[in-house]
Amino acid sequence: MIILVLGNTNSGKTYYTTLLSKALPKYVVIRIDDYRRKYGDGTTEGEKQAWERLFQDVENNEDCIVEFTGRGFHSLGLRDIIREREHIVVVIDTPCEECISNIREGKFDGIPFPYEIGEEEMIRNFDADFKRGYLKLYWGEYLLVSSGDICPVLARLGMFTA
Repeated sequence: MIILVLGNTNSGKTYYTTLLSKALPKYVVIRIDDYRRKYGDGTTEGEKQAWERLFQDVENNEDCIVEFTGRGFHSLGLRDIIREREHIVVVIDTPCEECISNIREGKFDGIPFPYEIGEEEMIRNFDADFKRGYLKLYWGEYLLVSSGDICPVLARLGMFTA
């Protein structure tokens, strides 16, 4: 089973993924920011390398939790990889203004990112895409959750009943 954890920058994806990984210890956690640190260099080629390595690890792990925003051209590659596999798509529902208020100086230091855009603009762009239905278009049905509520995912896995 693949669990995709999607959401805006600063929405609580890493916190949510950490909670899920504690409840599902056999699942491998795959975060794009970890791959950017390890394989990226701040160029578009480095970003491509990070995503290719992430794709390989998703292909090679039966049970994994994959964390990223859910948008961008690399989303299509991941969508193709998981198309025939059992998966759950979870979107962290955090208001745009809250994501912006969560911006902390230095939070993304050490994460090579090739795009010349500020965090606030990136957050607002994601929010606009979300409101236009971008995530639904690319990922189909998804669970919309708050950053601390893992119960819907556990219920979908048959591990918890409400």
